[in-house]
Amino acid sequence: MPFARWIGSRLEIVDYPNPRKMHQQAIPCSGGVAIYLAFFISLFLVLSIAPHLYQEIGSKVIMLSSLGALLLLLGIYDDKRNIGAQWKLLGQIAICLVAIGMGFRIDILSNPFGGAFHLGWLTIPISLFWFLGFINAMNLIDGLDGLATGIIAITSLILLPIALVSGSVDFSILIAALAGVTLSFLRINLSQKGKVFLGDNGSMLLGFLLASLAIIGSRKGLVFNVLIITFLCLGVPVYDTATAITRRLRRGLNIFSPDKEHIHHRLLSYGFNKRKAVLVLFAMTLVLGLIGIVLTFSRNSGATAIIIASGSIIAFIKRKWWIDLLKRIMR
Repeated sequence: MPFARWIGSRLEIVDYPNPRKMHQQAIPCSGGVAIYLAFFISLFLVLSIAPHLYQEIGSKVIMLSSLGALLLLLGIYDDKRNIGAQWKLLGQIAICLVAIGMGFRIDILSNPFGGAFHLGWLTIPISLFWFLGFINAMNLIDGLDGLATGIIAITSLILLPIALVSGSVDFSILIAALAGVTLSFLRINLSQKGKVFLGDNGSMLLGFLLASLAIIGSRKGLVFNVLIITFLCLGVPVYDTATAITRRLRRGLNIFSPDKEHIHHRLLSYGFNKRKAVLVLFAMTLVLGLIGIVLTFSRNSGATAIIIASGSIIAFIKRKWWIDLLKRIMR
């Protein structure tokens, strides 16, 4: 973490306060550097200690480290130069297409009512949408200390037992590494000393890593479960991103224009402090993940669970009584 702070200061990748930001002082936003180094160094150490695992995860770690480095550099450049959302999106698309070409793609979707659907020519657009959705959803939700990191940590911890039960060695090792790294970063990110923000470089990297690992896990006999559970766990940022795009289109604004109407901004406007707002969104992520766990045992409830989860999020945002109830619980 000191190295990440040093990099942020050295390269002047610093997030300065402004009316739209929640912090009051300049803070390095080079958290992606810490995430990247911790994640891949830990994996390469595992390979050096247990070389027999190279066949299971070696090629995946090398490909992910290369792709992750490209996305990290894109994020660092954007954090430093503010290249603009359109150029950033083009860079994301290029990197994601390379990832798809390397084999990180969704070929099959399980039908929640039985059977499977081979995507055929839809593989590339759906895989691209999967990557871009996760990358940008995590980028947009990263508005409060620890929020994006905590959501990824909770999702990883929910996926870990599924990976272990499935007997998938590569998925288990990779998702365990992601859980460990995000939990460690979360602890530091929530502290008042030595704070480092994720920055675009960190939030985009986390979204990309989770999207990639979910695809790896989906090929281990639990296609429907892993993809749907991952999607449900990210229900909060995905919903927030979808409503942000819809809101801006209805107002005739650029979909990339910033505002203060994201889900965490709404919670703050309802009277929650920053810490409680983060805890509420963590709880929502956990509930959505538990709904996904239920799918592991009852595939036929898939469509119903998705509808219930989506409806719950909408009700939470729109209904005042939910807010009043939560305030009483969290006093």
